[in-house]
Amino acid sequence: MKYLATLAILLSLSACGVLYEKPVDEKTITTKEQAIALVGQQPTNDQAEQTIKDYLSAQLKDPYTVQYRFVDSLQPGWKSIPWPNKSIKYGWVKCVWVNGKNSYGAYTGYTLYYFILRNGEVIYKENEYVQITQCKK
Repeated sequence: MKYLATLAILLSLSACGVLYEKPVDEKTITTKEQAIALVGQQPTNDQAEQTIKDYLSAQLKDPYTVQYRFVDSLQPGWKSIPWPNKSIKYGWVKCVWVNGKNSYGAYTGYTLYYFILRNGEVIYKENEYVQITQCKK
């Protein structure tokens, strides 16, 4: 009986759906205004680097000793997020190698991170354990 009730709830929830807009193909962007609508206003490299440093300093154990190696200039880009809510994140891509300290005070080694920035904030972050194709190594 318990399994039947659970099955009924799952079936009723699976009937709920969300409509997604078809992603805009890069070839359909014809004006600067349309591009800005997708990825936001382009920050300077210095602004992007400071935004990333601020974002990481809130997450790392010892943010004052972090070593950064920014890889390349900003590029417009996007990332399809399949789970949990199937979305596409558009913004400005910036890649950086980060070397931070662990709980014992030793550096952990450089790790490549891929950030998507939009309107002055980080909207997506991924590390090198997931295949990063937009970063030059």
